[in-house]
Amino acid sequence: MFFMHPDEERASVLNEAKNCLIDKHIVFIGDSRIRQLFYSFIKLINPQVKEEGNKGSVAKPHIIVAGAATVSYTYMDPVYEDMLSDSRKMITNEKIDAYNEAAVRILNSSSRNSKAKVKLFSVSKLIAQETIMKSADGLHLPESSRDTNAMILMNVYCNKIMKPIDGSCCQPQPPLTLIQKLAFCFFTFSIIGYLIISLIHRNNFRKNKSCTDLESGEEKKPAISTPNVSTLEMLLHSFCKLGLIMTYFYLCDRANLFMKENKFYTHSSFFIPIVYILVLGVFYTENTKEVMLMLTSYF
Repeated sequence: MFFMHPDEERASVLNEAKNCLIDKHIVFIGDSRIRQLFYSFIKLINPQVKEEGNKGSVAKPHIIVAGAATVSYTYMDPVYEDMLSDSRKMITNEKIDAYNEAAVRILNSSSRNSKAKVKLFSVSKLIAQETIMKSADGLHLPESSRDTNAMILMNVYCNKIMKPIDGSCCQPQPPLTLIQKLAFCFFTFSIIGYLIISLIHRNNFRKNKSCTDLESGEEKKPAISTPNVSTLEMLLHSFCKLGLIMTYFYLCDRANLFMKENKFYTHSSFFIPIVYILVLGVFYTENTKEVMLMLTSYF
């Protein structure tokens, strides 16, 4: 995951981010808060950049035409009304919520949104709700919150390209491979075959279990026995167990409950717990004074 690393790893992650954004043209369009997000995004790559820019009213566009790109619409962040200046008192959270609802309703109402690739970047609103009280003027977010928004925005775009092994945030689910599809079909047929064969054997066993003496008309009670299990049934039963285990692994790999770094295999993470358990077993082994063996026989 980009920029969620300690300082000693930021150099390598920085190179990955530069490789992700090479020959990419990214445009930030919005008010002063979007400008701050822009500079926080740039500082992830170049921390020495200065926050300059055209803040005046010169050359303001009357019409903006944007197309042939992936558009991320950012929700308007809430404000801290008690700290707003007199010129900004008309900005209220109620109006901001109404504006966001109208924008989302319009963007979601068109069936062309999937083709236009409009994505709603709602995480900034959630971050602002928790940190806006630390704002200096009640409108702009503190620097730490802007940096977090920039990191998440970088993850949204770059994780699906670079596919880092230490994070699953913002990555689309990979499609099923041919081997996975074949394995799924194989285990499905194994389960179905095992159920069919088991039902057939159980029904045959129940029919042959009670035999009636035709001469006396009395029912004989046969010895207690279990249905004979064929080799094919045992084999399919083993495949069913293996299929359930593989399904569990697949669901764990697709889930986002844990970081990918906790699922990444290393020799140390695999063998150290095993050696630890073996050592504990050796030191906590005791000799028993009595040996008890229980045998149960049925006649």
